[in-house]
Amino acid sequence: MRQIIPYRSDIPFRLIFFLARGNPYYTGVIYFVLSYAVLSLLWLATGRSMRAPAVDHVNIGVLAPIGAGLLCHFYNVVTSSFEAIATRGIIRRDGQGDYLKFLPRLEGLYNNWYVTGAALLASLLLNGWNYMAKKDSWLGLNGGAVAIYGRLFITLNFYIIGVMVYKSIITVWALRRVLEHHKIVVRPLHPDRCGGLRPIGRLSLAVNYFVGLVMLYFALAFLFDPLARLNPLYVGLYAGFYVGCPLLLFASLSKAHRKMAEEKQRVLGRLSKAFDHYYAQLVTGPPDEALDLACAESVSRTYDLYEVAARMPVWPFDVRSLVRILGTYVLPAIVFAVDQLSSPDSVVRDLYGAARTFLEP
Repeated sequence: MRQIIPYRSDIPFRLIFFLARGNPYYTGVIYFVLSYAVLSLLWLATGRSMRAPAVDHVNIGVLAPIGAGLLCHFYNVVTSSFEAIATRGIIRRDGQGDYLKFLPRLEGLYNNWYVTGAALLASLLLNGWNYMAKKDSWLGLNGGAVAIYGRLFITLNFYIIGVMVYKSIITVWALRRVLEHHKIVVRPLHPDRCGGLRPIGRLSLAVNYFVGLVMLYFALAFLFDPLARLNPLYVGLYAGFYVGCPLLLFASLSKAHRKMAEEKQRVLGRLSKAFDHYYAQLVTGPPDEALDLACAESVSRTYDLYEVAARMPVWPFDVRSLVRILGTYVLPAIVFAVDQLSSPDSVVRDLYGAARTFLEP
């Protein structure tokens, strides 16, 4: 079958993706070298001080390379997961023809040139305005070549965020469509411990890892940037990502969850009946007769299968993935809550004071 290529329209990223040969770790390293390492050399070459705000160093030197790696990981998972859905028996044979016809349409949605252009234009306008407005910043009008080069990669970062938000929505829609319009085969005893649906879970998790990194970016902006703490736009964006991230996860997997739960209960019911059957055969007969070893073996095997099926989760990811998801939500929430509650001029405190004033008689 023909593989989906979800980055055909992502021209700014394709060169890095090619140099890294599709490896997320190499992608992050290359992005770090091109952005932060070269930026540091420009700092030294121009004799300018590197005493920029801590949030700028963290964003450009840490979060941006991690984001580039996660973007590469997302593209790889999109390609491999939608292929695995067709080749690993996740969809019944009688529905694979319709599924294969759907994939070219899906690739077209991933590579929407209008979205690419809109994201790039919006990022250019936003960063152009910031460059002109922040005259006292090292990334502003008076920052020289360092500011121009830094703004170039910040523009690319914002472009990546915009494109990923769109492609995340497309991924959620595609997963729901596949689960609604095709007969999914759930196998509770599958060794992946996800009912054989791990490719679906990996795809949803890849979306949430990137969105979670954006949430952490906004949380750090609140912690280090006073303007972000006072800006309702940043608060709204952060709240939107924090609410939207779990919604994306559970919206994309709710159908899989229902099918997995139903199939798990069906298999457990059949195994329970089989156990009762073999156990009845085992204990039937005169009390002084030896037990039938063959029947005892059937009881033991049925019990073991029941234990395996009972441990199968009803979401297509394992416990370690669940811990990582919770960390994605909890860490930014703690940073945001501590900052907003400890700062006397935070937006949350202002809203709370306004609400008290309005409600007081």
